[in-house]
Amino acid sequence: MKLAAAVLVGILLVFGQGVACECEPHLPLSEALAANDFVLSGRVLALEGEFELKDAGGSAVSAEGTSSADLIGWAIMVDQVWKGVEADTVIVYTRRGVPSCGYPFKQGESYLINGYYVSASAFLSRYEMQRGVPGAIILDVSLCSRTSELGRASEDLAILAKPKWDRMWQRDRSPD
Repeated sequence: MKLAAAVLVGILLVFGQGVACECEPHLPLSEALAANDFVLSGRVLALEGEFELKDAGGSAVSAEGTSSADLIGWAIMVDQVWKGVEADTVIVYTRRGVPSCGYPFKQGESYLINGYYVSASAFLSRYEMQRGVPGAIILDVSLCSRTSELGRASEDLAILAKPKWDRMWQRDRSPD
């Protein structure tokens, strides 16, 4: 029995490295909507960029190279907006890996996305910001948010009701 427990602990230390994303329980939708800076639905177009975390001198924070805490940006074609940015396309940023609470977006899939506006300097050094992170404010999404695949968000969509911006409305208003 002791040997089995020791083997299990060893496996967890080697493969799990003892680090995992820890989230608070999800807020009820009404509270999450009030707390989040943006709520939108859209389809993932492409991976837009990967950014290693840097210290003030521009050196990589992780000695091993890439880290699950590095930022990755995903281009999203926006379909509807309930709160926040109204644009055809946005770039949302999340951590690279699930252990750092990064949301596992998949290209071509549609999502209901909830998140916060965050100063890019909270994540990146001045050096990294000069390399191309667009804007001083980024759209931050995490595994701990209510973000989910659109097909699994029917309860949230029913409560959200009518969006304040819709891609279809924009098409209907465009001149021919």
